[in-house]
Amino acid sequence: PMLSSLYFVLVSGLCIFVEIWIIVHTRHGLSFFQNLRGHFWNALAAFSVCEKRKGAMASFAIILSFLGRFDTFSDIIFTAMLCHQEEINWFSVHGVLFHLPLPLHQISLIAVVFGVFVCQALPGMTLLVMRKSLPMAFK
Repeated sequence: PMLSSLYFVLVSGLCIFVEIWIIVHTRHGLSFFQNLRGHFWNALAAFSVCEKRKGAMASFAIILSFLGRFDTFSDIIFTAMLCHQEEINWFSVHGVLFHLPLPLHQISLIAVVFGVFVCQALPGMTLLVMRKSLPMAFK
């Protein structure tokens, strides 16, 4: 997993760099980055004022984007690790034995396919093709 973690950091860093590069090439994005420090401190000083909160929320969007990528990465790495171990068909809680209907790696694979691809990737690609809600499609 160490090499996988390195790949994750490199790819995520590249994605954030490309996102910032694209944002800077828009009128509002360039203005935002020129006043980034002011947006952030204003938002922290008066977090209850809705207008001043926009700058902080835009800054936190980068952090949330990174966390979303890490969530997907950790799901896939966990499933890959389970596939390379011997099968887990049961677990116990305080001495009570529970048998799983499928091996744990298969349950994890189904969850990754459904959660990451069906619930995230397919709707995003659909929104991109339809050219609707582009910010949501890119996330």
